[in-house]
Amino acid sequence: MDKKKSAIGNILVIVITAIMALYPMVVPSFAVTKMNDVVRVMFNTLLGIGGVIVMKKVYGTEFKFKGIEVLKGIFGVWGLVFLPLVVLNLMGEHPMELTFVQAIPSLIISMLTGILAGVSEELIFRGTVFNVFRERFGEGKRGILVAAVLSSAIFGAIHLTNLIFHPNLVVFVTSQVVYAALFGIAFACAYYVTGNIWVVSVIHAIIDSTSFFWRCFSKQAGGEILPSQDIPFSVGVTNVVVIGFFAVSGLILLFIDFKKKEKKKLLTAK
Repeated sequence: MDKKKSAIGNILVIVITAIMALYPMVVPSFAVTKMNDVVRVMFNTLLGIGGVIVMKKVYGTEFKFKGIEVLKGIFGVWGLVFLPLVVLNLMGEHPMELTFVQAIPSLIISMLTGILAGVSEELIFRGTVFNVFRERFGEGKRGILVAAVLSSAIFGAIHLTNLIFHPNLVVFVTSQVVYAALFGIAFACAYYVTGNIWVVSVIHAIIDSTSFFWRCFSKQAGGEILPSQDIPFSVGVTNVVVIGFFAVSGLILLFIDFKKKEKKKLLTAK
């Protein structure tokens, strides 16, 4: 690999990781209101766009939006893999303190936040960080797995900053870190197999949007997502086990894709 390209990739990952980790400490007010949540995810979106522009210019990575391919990805096997998570977000009993009309402003802001959060995180961690590691470690099985694990580990570790302002939430934040890392592995697998960043961006946006949905009907539906008290250890473990299912499903589909590509190479060689 070209040393100049490698150096640019390394610097890009370091800069993005530093920015993602440091700005909650520099501007902690971003975690207080829903409108500030929108500002935060808009900033992340700009960061993600900057990252993929560099990837396109330096490595020639393609990020074209192909409508038919995106629809096939969303309504195909990967859509089915992540569908249970969307259903889980919408299930259960939730307080309806506001009518639908009263909740409309909150719904609009939350949906916008969810969409931007999903898209920005995919552009940053899969479109940029994962692709940098792919370039570094190669397109073989080992290279892809290492790239998926490293980019997802960074994605999870970013959430450790929540402990700075919420030191009482040890179990919650720890489970959040592992949850995010496993979530990242599932999406890295989906991105590699589909070869389309917009498939995982749309699916991620739908998951995030539905996770915010019921909060919009609460009178205290501010921007604070973290709980005021720590969660029981058993709840943290349950959350990790649930998302682990999606990570394992992603890895299974990834290895199936590896086998398909190996067979294709053998047929081409003949």
